[in-house]
Amino acid sequence: MELPHLHHLEVVSCPQFTVADYSRISKNLPSHLSTLVLLNLPQNGIVSNTSDISSCDDFIETLQKHCQSLQKLALDIFGSLGALDGLLQACHGLVSLNLNSNTLGWHHVGCIFQSCLSLCELSLISALLDNNDEQDTIPMNKTKVFNSNSLSETIPNSLVLLRLYKSTKQSVAWESEPGVHLLRARGQQLQQLHAHGLFNSSWYIIHTLCFNLKCLDLSHSNAQTYVLTKV
Repeated sequence: MELPHLHHLEVVSCPQFTVADYSRISKNLPSHLSTLVLLNLPQNGIVSNTSDISSCDDFIETLQKHCQSLQKLALDIFGSLGALDGLLQACHGLVSLNLNSNTLGWHHVGCIFQSCLSLCELSLISALLDNNDEQDTIPMNKTKVFNSNSLSETIPNSLVLLRLYKSTKQSVAWESEPGVHLLRARGQQLQQLHAHGLFNSSWYIIHTLCFNLKCLDLSHSNAQTYVLTKV
């Protein structure tokens, strides 16, 4: 595949594409590629085949070598976390990151912020974000372990959009740690926040700490009348 003028590549919901296919394609991508969207993880979000995991690492490492000019990246991640960290650190101009994973937890959010200093938009879906126990996740970068307080210190000043989900239609609980620490520290800089299913539990925290929001997504919530009257 030779497309020397390509700036944008997107492959979504095409299960026939394998990680091996991605690896072959990525070797021919131009170095100036600015947008890459590859979202084809199985519906259950679980990949147990070790050969697939190894192939994912090879693919990520190939991207790190060939696509360091990326500004927007959307990927399914089920390989090693070190490979992902290397890619993020290599893409200095990355402003938008969208990851679907079953291996990334709250520790890794801090690692992502630390690696992507110019990040404006972060979207992460991972079942591990449902776990607030910071000791149950393994950081991508073992030189830094993030707790609730230090996590908020890593958020880049450029970040304006945040979407942290534990499943496709369920946001993390912003009223519980470490989410509330994050919003207390930097909620005022956010302009767009996605909080599916959380109107009754998180509305007070969101409207108190994120007062500069221009876009708020509360889809799939079951709002109660008495809660609305308290706004």
